Amino acid sequence: MASFFLTHFRRALAASPQPAPQTTPGLRLAQTLRTYRTASGSLRAGNVIEYASAPWVVVRRELGGTGRGVGLVKMELRNAVTGQKKVERCKSDTEFEVLHLKSRPHEFLYTVDSTLHLMNPASLEEIEISADMLSGGPDMAKLVQDGMTLQVQSLEDDVPLLVHLPKSATYTVANVTPKASRAKGANLCPAELDNGVKVTVPDFVHPGDQVVIDLETRKYIARA
Repeated sequence: MASFFLTHFRRALAASPQPAPQTTPGLRLAQTLRTYRTASGSLRAGNVIEYASAPWVVVRRELGGTGRGVGLVKMELRNAVTGQKKVERCKSDTEFEVLHLKSRPHEFLYTVDSTLHLMNPASLEEIEISADMLSGGPDMAKLVQDGMTLQVQSLEDDVPLLVHLPKSATYTVANVTPKASRAKGANLCPAELDNGVKVTVPDFVHPGDQVVIDLETRKYIARA
């Protein structure tokens, strides 16, 4: 009799639906999003890496040394899901997994406080992003202009994680430090753009001129 009930129980158990196996976020990242490995010394601001089983955006990266020929990297990271920020230090040859991001162009509409409103020109869908999501940090919001095309990057779920400005843009010079206030023989002079951003321009640039600025380095490229 006991054998009959045991056999019946085993058959019922086999026929009942079994729960799906659970996977950790880190395993999911490794299985579906992993693209390539690179050393921390080769990482750049804007890269998204797998760290502690989660995607983290490299906001800033500084490369230094210890005086013994060993390179050290200081990284400012932002958790792409929670927004948590942290600073990590590691050897320049420490390898990380860099995650692939999908990129879609969006047109900048306007800003309310520290929130940028963008529109997908293909679908006309509007989205909101925090200035913290800008590659290079929230200060980059000062360089965003009306109608500027930004690249919104996301993982496979299409949730925005990172937003890139174009490589360069044109701005109007508001003020230039007078020649008398500059060092003798200096060919470059401090200037302020009409958005309040401070840059350095050649001494032949004057207030009211339009200049092309590299948005990653904030350096003068040419007069427009």
